[in-house]
Amino acid sequence: NIIDKTLEKIEGKFNIIIVDNSNNHKFKEIIQNKYPEIKCLLTGANNGYGFAANQGIKNTASEFMIEI
Repeated sequence: NIIDKTLEKIEGKFNIIIVDNSNNHKFKEIIQNKYPEIKCLLTGANNGYGFAANQGIKNTASEFMIEI
């Protein structure tokens, strides 16, 4: 619910990549079906915030990024 509220407010204003420290393919499917323009990555395990942030950085061509 929190993710939906956040995405509804910023959707279309930014290129969004969600990095989830899990292997939850159902979560990824729900996000990509509801928000097809948003990229959702799964790290496969809880490797920590820094690891997830670096995965997001590696998967963007943007010059700037905001971590939420």
